[in-house]
Amino acid sequence: MSDDERPKRSWSEIDKLRDKSTHRRDPRPEPGMSGARRERSQKSYRAALDRAFSSGAIGKLLDEPGAQGEGDGRARELAAIRNADTPEDVSAAVDRALAAGPLPDDIEIWARVVEHRDMPRVREALARLAALLDEQPLKRARALRSRLRYLEEIAEDEEIRVLAAKLRSRLPAG
Repeated sequence: MSDDERPKRSWSEIDKLRDKSTHRRDPRPEPGMSGARRERSQKSYRAALDRAFSSGAIGKLLDEPGAQGEGDGRARELAAIRNADTPEDVSAAVDRALAAGPLPDDIEIWARVVEHRDMPRVREALARLAALLDEQPLKRARALRSRLRYLEEIAEDEEIRVLAAKLRSRLPAG
């Protein structure tokens, strides 16, 4: 049958055929759940959400101090240590975190404490790093290596220079 012999379709017939296209169908329903059941489930879920928002229950949950996690402030303090730009920023962030409690056994945190301005804190950081180096991988070994080399050169305390040299020799080459 050629194009000339086919009956011409009206625009309404063409539109009806488009509506029946497989490309315009809704996504397949979940197995085991009928359309009416799925619709009831969605309505009940939406109604529960509307009730929670209109009653203010969501706002109350967000205003509670423990709602966002007790460690949320602690996480911010530790992030401030990780993201500090200068040794002064590191010192301030470490002091704030230590005022709230001891630092966790996180090698990345202690690698930043090496930059602290207070030499007893640096000595503590070197000792903790020596203990943690065998247990945890270090992501920024090059940065720590350069900090340790700097300490070897400028530290007035002989013990800190020796600890820094020993620790630097244990770091992976790279």
